[in-house]
Amino acid sequence: MGLSIGLVIVAVLLSTFAFFIVRSVKKSHL
Repeated sequence: MGLSIGLVIVAVLLSTFAFFIVRSVKKSHL
């Protein structure tokens, strides 16, 4: 169970990080 929770937390952090990267890239293109 602990491992699954850890993987979920890592997935959420990576998704948030990727979202900010995509948003900053779109801003730089504009």
